[in-house]
Amino acid sequence: MMTAFPRFQELLAASGTYLAAVSGALMAGPQTGVDITVQVYNWAHVELGTLTAAQGEAARIFRVAGVGIVWLNCPLTVAEAEAYPICTEPAARGRFVLRIVYSVPAGFGNTSMGVALNETGIYASVFYQRVDEFANEGIATHSQILGHAMAHELGHLLLDLRGHTNFGIMRGRWNAQDLRSASMGALLFSPRERALVRDAATRRMRAQVSRK
Repeated sequence: MMTAFPRFQELLAASGTYLAAVSGALMAGPQTGVDITVQVYNWAHVELGTLTAAQGEAARIFRVAGVGIVWLNCPLTVAEAEAYPICTEPAARGRFVLRIVYSVPAGFGNTSMGVALNETGIYASVFYQRVDEFANEGIATHSQILGHAMAHELGHLLLDLRGHTNFGIMRGRWNAQDLRSASMGALLFSPRERALVRDAATRRMRAQVSRK
């Protein structure tokens, strides 16, 4: 789960070590070779252009870790879903299911932006209401915030991380500095997280292939 400060009163500077790692990652450019498949259910009815741009942001973040993303934008009506059985059958262990819902469900804190069901290793949600609140601060766009939130929740599933880190995209509470980093494409997984994400994605891909 990720939380945020709506008014961004807390400004925390990233450590010099992390900034150096981010610079190195950005200069290295995308690496590919391992793919994950993500089924997306856009229950918040996010505009298509915004969703496509957000998926591009999330894919870029994972490319830095050497992982590609195959997006499956699943239809929401039964009639449309009949043409896409993969969207209606139970998700296999090798895939991920990401729901974008608007309102924050009951029982979640006022700053919760999403949730990952680590016990399943498959399902996660992003709360678009929080994306709206972040975007209204005028630091990063809707697509940038949504894309980073999607990457954050998928990171929870791949890292099997139930807590949060003190810096980077897996921070639990994003502040103004984090959003500025996101707007510049510099809010990323740490070097250690990148290695773990790639290893986890590789294991999933191999398990999926072995079942075929």
